[in-house]
Amino acid sequence: MNKQQLGYSFALLDMVTFGLLPVVSHYFVTTIDPLVFSGSATLIGSIPLLFWLKRKNKINQLYSKTYFPDLFAMATLATVGSVFYFIGTKLTSGLNTGLLTQVEPFYAMIFGFFILKEIIKKEQIYATGLMIVGAVVIVYRGTTSINVGDILVMLSPLVMQLSHLLAKKVYIKNADSNIVPAARLLFSGVFLLLITLLINPTALYQLLSLKVILIVTIFGLIFRCLDFILWYQAIARISVSKASAVIPVAVAVTFLSSVFIFKEAVSVYQISGLVLILGGLLWLSKISLAKK
Repeated sequence: MNKQQLGYSFALLDMVTFGLLPVVSHYFVTTIDPLVFSGSATLIGSIPLLFWLKRKNKINQLYSKTYFPDLFAMATLATVGSVFYFIGTKLTSGLNTGLLTQVEPFYAMIFGFFILKEIIKKEQIYATGLMIVGAVVIVYRGTTSINVGDILVMLSPLVMQLSHLLAKKVYIKNADSNIVPAARLLFSGVFLLLITLLINPTALYQLLSLKVILIVTIFGLIFRCLDFILWYQAIARISVSKASAVIPVAVAVTFLSSVFIFKEAVSVYQISGLVLILGGLLWLSKISLAKK
């Protein structure tokens, strides 16, 4: 298996956890403070990676002058993205969370054009436009009132896309492949808990519950640690656009799990939005896979 094939394999595996993430997150933040949940789970998710870096004698890269500025900035952006995501999903449905985060390719296209000076094809514009229309349909929901949770969820991938740009900068400097997910989980986990301490310190008492500790530990190891390892292993081998080409798999996982596992009701607006977003994603996937 060559480098590119291995990259696609990691990306496909990641889409399973990435697809389950929205509905599982929504299920738990309805009973656990979203910042406590995300902060503690994220911090726990960093532990296996820190042990791995220590074993390989690469843990010093976390505070190296070469990598630290980009790692710190990346983690700061990831923290903001996590705040938007986990508070947003508490205010909306798991299915909406999964569908609305798929507008990330639109942000990737904008950053690619203005920051990376990439050439944008008409097909990319049409495909992402189709996805934006789908997102608007979901947010609209047949009413003039807008769900704040939907807006926060849509803002999350905007911030995360910026963090991906910084991650690529770190890899260009030949950092260990696990240094980016380790730094992102460690630093942002600490930042999230500090934010909780500042705005709602009593919420931290939830961590005294054995049940909550068990939940955040399992979530952190699967949906933070494993998810991030797979994603960053993928983009270390192939471009973000090529790795994102398999996102339609995650959309399918999100929809099926929200309906058949978590029994969420599905509206005609969500179905319409799903069709438009999935259509745009499949179109983008075809474009990405066609690139040499």
